[in-house]
Amino acid sequence: MWKVLLVLLPFALPSAKAYDDPTHAQLCVESCMDAFEEITFGTTVETDDYYTGYCEDTLRWSSAYVCTKRYCSPQEIKTGLSYLQLACDEVNLPIPSYDGTLANFTDEDLKALRVVEYQEVPVDEIVNNTLVPSPVLFHRSYRSWEDWIVVNKAHHDFGWAMYGFWGIVILTGIVNRLFAAVVHWRLRRTPQDSEADLNRRQLAKPHFGGIRRWIQRHITLPAVFGYRHQQPLYWCTVPTRIQSFLVFAYVAINLILCAVTYRGYKDNIFWDTVGKQTWTYLADRTGILALANLPLLWIFASRNDILLWLTGWNFAAFNVFHRWIARIVTLEVIVHSAAYTLIYRQYGAETLAEAWHEQFWYCGVMATIAFSFLWLFSFYPIREKLYELFYKLHVALALFALVGTFYHIKIYDGEFEPYLWPCVAIWVFDHFVRLLRLIVLNYKLAFGGHTKALIKYNAERDVIRIHYTPSYHNRPKPGTHYFVYFPTMVKSFGNHPFSLSSWTVSGRGSLSSPVGIRSTFADPEKVQANTTVRTTEAEVDSESDNSQTAASTATELRFIVRPYKGLTAHLRDAIIKTGTGAKEIPILVEGPYGHPHPLLTYDNVLFIVGGSGIAAVLPYIQEFMHPQNPQAVRTKHIHLVWAARQYNFVRDVLDDELAAAASISAHHRVKMDFFITGSAPKSVKADALDLDRLEDADTRISYQRPVSENMVIEEASEAVGSLAVFVCGPRQMADDTRRAAVHVVGNGFARLGFFEEQFGW
Repeated sequence: MWKVLLVLLPFALPSAKAYDDPTHAQLCVESCMDAFEEITFGTTVETDDYYTGYCEDTLRWSSAYVCTKRYCSPQEIKTGLSYLQLACDEVNLPIPSYDGTLANFTDEDLKALRVVEYQEVPVDEIVNNTLVPSPVLFHRSYRSWEDWIVVNKAHHDFGWAMYGFWGIVILTGIVNRLFAAVVHWRLRRTPQDSEADLNRRQLAKPHFGGIRRWIQRHITLPAVFGYRHQQPLYWCTVPTRIQSFLVFAYVAINLILCAVTYRGYKDNIFWDTVGKQTWTYLADRTGILALANLPLLWIFASRNDILLWLTGWNFAAFNVFHRWIARIVTLEVIVHSAAYTLIYRQYGAETLAEAWHEQFWYCGVMATIAFSFLWLFSFYPIREKLYELFYKLHVALALFALVGTFYHIKIYDGEFEPYLWPCVAIWVFDHFVRLLRLIVLNYKLAFGGHTKALIKYNAERDVIRIHYTPSYHNRPKPGTHYFVYFPTMVKSFGNHPFSLSSWTVSGRGSLSSPVGIRSTFADPEKVQANTTVRTTEAEVDSESDNSQTAASTATELRFIVRPYKGLTAHLRDAIIKTGTGAKEIPILVEGPYGHPHPLLTYDNVLFIVGGSGIAAVLPYIQEFMHPQNPQAVRTKHIHLVWAARQYNFVRDVLDDELAAAASISAHHRVKMDFFITGSAPKSVKADALDLDRLEDADTRISYQRPVSENMVIEEASEAVGSLAVFVCGPRQMADDTRRAAVHVVGNGFARLGFFEEQFGW
């Protein structure tokens, strides 16, 4: 035990006290005590508790008191003794009386005491007399402590630098969001422009337009290099340029701070070689920086994150920061562990073997292994192909690493726990808010109600629809998603995120409600069966009001799900077994999460989506058609470009959520282009040709892949006023669209907003 603890000096033992390192006023007395650290006195007793032996070693105390009388001022002695008493308070022992001890020595006795130099006394010699350190030994001890205080302070100061860096980043995000909120608030309150006004505004040069375009073109919009962002580069995902700049700065700061302010020299009393001293400094630095980064790691991973609410950034951006912080923490933990292993090995194989019996050692190894496996199992292919396994392992290993770290630092009597308790607080807050969201949306379950959802599966079109009425009525917003729990489905117990695709409020018409005007794409038989088709806005409003009066206020949430594997495949199979294509399944819904993009404050909106990404677009179209605040919607033209593998999927959405949107596209408010990228039976293609012959020239369908870049460039060339480009789809589609947006801005388009929706790890 003693050998193991001695290796940690001065980092372990002085820092293991429930008080700070000595101040310069206290340093003189501490230097006198540590001048005799490697000397064994006749009163030195090896005990299980270091401080018991430390406080009862009377010859060491008398030697230190004589040293202070010779080298320290009265004020330094007073403050230094108070500091040393704190050590003995740990074991409820008093320090020997200063005046009483010195009263045993006459001036002649003091002059006759043996003066020793550094390492003059052999290790195996037992000294039975009071000693005095030589001036060289005292100043050597003093300098060793002085340098340690400087370096140790740097350890902690550099840890705080992490919070300073991210604090500036978050503050910038908050200011940017406030500025954007003010701009869009003014736009919503400003009367909508006529076509002539839009043309004049198109020709006018906006204030700071050149600067804004330069920032968009070179900083905020592009990928870091080339054009890959959503598409992985080998086994790694690539952040955007602005994200990459922040990540690079963060990584560089950590690497630089791990390599500076080390003050290694040969005469240090704590280490016999400069190598051991430097390795110890490096081990301590990386360990403290890793601890300091842990709260950041936890907060950027939280589902309910105050910083997300303040900045308005999406979860994907925070995930980028979370992953890079995790990589730095893992690197620092590995260096910390490897450095201390090397240090212990230098003291001998016996010392290293003995360390494995100490809790702080094997728990530190446990935490290091957990962090390493967290890193290994977080590579993109594992997250992409085995997400559910990845998620469960991620949670388990994170808990394992945190608990291991708690026990690893237990030896320091709480000095480093302030770095860890915020992680616990963040986790508790996150899960408390999750529970609160669950209670609010599902509280009727506690009063005998049910929280069942009607789940339908169309085998021909391979589409699952979830219809759920939460306990709490609140008008949903576009751009949000919910986590859905299936507690009765054992194989799929847990939760899964689904984007909100549409909603109805108290029977009022929505895109998928029979109250809305039916689409020209709907089957003729369905149109004839719908005997309540409205032809005037007054009739719609009248019947909506009657419906509102007759029905209780409620909001039905609707989710479109394309079954693939895992939970969604299990859900599909459960519905197929019923033989009816529908089933009521108890669920719990947690949400909403996410922030609506200010798309409808732009004059023109271009949606480019692929596959099930249509679910993220439908709420914006619904809000465009049925706005809660019509004055807030400035958009005059919407262009939807949707590529899907199966025609049946497109037809399903056209017959439902997009029915009303298709009916008004002839008025040139909504333009829709559908691209079927997979093969289809001839009968379906014939049906598609019928769609082409519709009088509505603003709705087109074709069997080919869309060229996203051409769509963006063409839309920008025709747009009058501002343009919002929203993309949600396959990774290549997203990257192509981003590159096109950069190109358009570079060619002088002044008012372009780019929005990307990509949820996932």
